[in-house]
Amino acid sequence: MADGTKHVFTPIADLSMKIDHLRALTLSITGEGFDNFKLMNDTNQLNLLWLVDQLAVEISDLFDKMINEKAEKRRQGCATTEGDAR
Repeated sequence: MADGTKHVFTPIADLSMKIDHLRALTLSITGEGFDNFKLMNDTNQLNLLWLVDQLAVEISDLFDKMINEKAEKRRQGCATTEGDAR
């Protein structure tokens, strides 16, 4: 990191970082940032909007992966518990 600290990237930390990045990007195209966005040429506007979309897709994919992994762990836990009961 820029401040010299090391960060461990867990799925939740990665998700949180991506959400912060998306928020920063949306600030550049809304509110006070919208005036600057309007001054950009069409290509830069499209590229920025594409970047916002791609980051949103990454966030959605990461969230889905986390949910699926949690569900799989629960299924495995139930299967282990059922096997012990026999």
